[in-house]
Amino acid sequence: MNDIKLRDFIKRLPETAIFVVILLLCLNLTQAQTSLEDAYIVAPDFTVVPESVPDLKRYSKEDLAEMEAHAKSYSSKLNSDRDRLLRAGAYHSIVAINLELGDRDDALYYLYELLDIPGFKDSKGAIEVYWAIFKWYSYSGNTVGMLEQFSELRRLGPLHNFYDETEPENLNKVYGELIIKAGYYKEAKDFYVNQLLKDSLTLGPTRFAVLNNDLASIYNKFNQPDSVTYYRNKAFKSINSNVKDRFPEEYRNYIRDYIQLHDFWYKKQFTQAHLEFAKLFLSEAAAYDVWETHTSVYAYHYIATHFFEKGDYNQALEYINQAIKLGLNKVPINTLNDLFILKGRLLDALGQRDETELVIKQFNRIRDSLAASLRNVDLTRFEVDKIRDGQSRAEKSAIENENKFILAFSTAIFTIAICAISIVSLVVIGRSRKRLRLAKVDISDKLVEREMLLKELNHRVKNNLSLIISLIKFQSEEFEDPRYIEKLNNLEHRISAIAIAHEQFVYADQQIEGSFYDLEDYLNKISNALISISARTINYQQWVERIKVTIDTALPMGIIINELLSNSIEHAETVGVLDVELRIESKNEWIIMMYSDSGNNFEDKPKGESLGGFIIQSMVEQLNGKLVRYGSSYHIKLKHKV
Repeated sequence: MNDIKLRDFIKRLPETAIFVVILLLCLNLTQAQTSLEDAYIVAPDFTVVPESVPDLKRYSKEDLAEMEAHAKSYSSKLNSDRDRLLRAGAYHSIVAINLELGDRDDALYYLYELLDIPGFKDSKGAIEVYWAIFKWYSYSGNTVGMLEQFSELRRLGPLHNFYDETEPENLNKVYGELIIKAGYYKEAKDFYVNQLLKDSLTLGPTRFAVLNNDLASIYNKFNQPDSVTYYRNKAFKSINSNVKDRFPEEYRNYIRDYIQLHDFWYKKQFTQAHLEFAKLFLSEAAAYDVWETHTSVYAYHYIATHFFEKGDYNQALEYINQAIKLGLNKVPINTLNDLFILKGRLLDALGQRDETELVIKQFNRIRDSLAASLRNVDLTRFEVDKIRDGQSRAEKSAIENENKFILAFSTAIFTIAICAISIVSLVVIGRSRKRLRLAKVDISDKLVEREMLLKELNHRVKNNLSLIISLIKFQSEEFEDPRYIEKLNNLEHRISAIAIAHEQFVYADQQIEGSFYDLEDYLNKISNALISISARTINYQQWVERIKVTIDTALPMGIIINELLSNSIEHAETVGVLDVELRIESKNEWIIMMYSDSGNNFEDKPKGESLGGFIIQSMVEQLNGKLVRYGSSYHIKLKHKV
């Protein structure tokens, strides 16, 4: 009898094994789903309970993809109002999974989905989400996106007792760094001096030292060595003081070394001792990599530059590759641009010109990928907003139709004739409104599409102009003949005048053609750029009426000023005073430009032999103007286009 039972069991063993395996798989899947639903518990203020965050690194990519699909399905079944906290937890799970999988676009999309949960935008938990989006835009160099998040952080800080680094001192520091990244160094200098450094007692020695070091770097951009030394010394004095602050001693020492590394690089100190210091700093920076990745990238960049200066190109290439590897998706696009430029110079020095072209293409792909990511996010947000607007219009239309029906029904009580007329009128009006509404939606969609295309075009033009200027600088370093260097420098200045106009009048505010601009700031930036690189003593005076012009007028005028100043600075033996005056004449019909050079050796080539003179004459003719020259003075009359 026992033998019969044993034989039956053996015969059914395969079926039993299959059943057990299926049961275990189901239990495992159920456990994963249940743990995901329980993960990311969200408190009533929409902040995530830290103890509920799972360790996603222990899951495979396949498991993560399955968990993501389940989380999306689970969140879609939740009620938008009743299950707000559960939806927030599910979205946090999706964001974390996508970050682990490297899909930053999907992660960013669900960060915006979190903000759309009713009541979330004004909650304490929204602060963490705005910080996350801010950092994402920081890596991609999207200044507009960063400013959007920054304004929300500044609004929410006081509402939640300055939770999560939203105290005024930190937000002001972040804003200062933001305008530096945007390239507005003059505005950044004024903000640091007038806002950030005015009350050092509230900052603490570590933060005060960082601000002074930033200000020293800003003055370095202006080529003002005395100011660089002054603020760098203030940074050292603060960080070395006996005053205590909220930062631990280890972090304070780390910041001291970081400022010291800036000082070494500024003073071009590349001895063996400085190299060892930088390598030691790298080992210290490893402990802060999560929050201070940019410091490690800076150290790698310094070491690579050290070996480049010493002619050890292979060692330099090794360290610049480490900097790029660490900095991808973690440092701003402008920093990556500097790293790739050095890598291109190293490869060129090693005779690997084909590799140099590949490096340029690689950086272009990274830059275009970031731009495409931003465009995809904007498109997705646009589609979501359009769907929601459609739902809102449908609900509003339903309410309006209901009210119209009640009114028509009440009117019908008095007379059938009036009711019939009212119904016909309502039908006609409804169709007209529908056609008008559809036309408005179509126009709105086309405007949004045009603005997005313009934004992408301006982004590409800005980057291409910057790349051309970088390539010209790189090329000029290969020549030793002053004549060729001078020609390349002149070409660089001419392209810079165009780039400044594009940066100020078009790209910065996403303006479109037909907008009006003020000339004074534009001409100041052109003159400052030329005077800052001159070794001569130059007293530049500019008097400009508040003249509003279009980009079609501003750009030729900027090119004219660029050529006149370049000629004065490059060819005069001594330069006393350069005067520029712009005013309106004859009832706003003409712009009068007066330029004078007090030097005694103004360049005066015969007509047709000077490229600068040809460019000036071409720009004057483009604006239907006239030019009269008296020695080193110009009287130019230009048509004011309005």
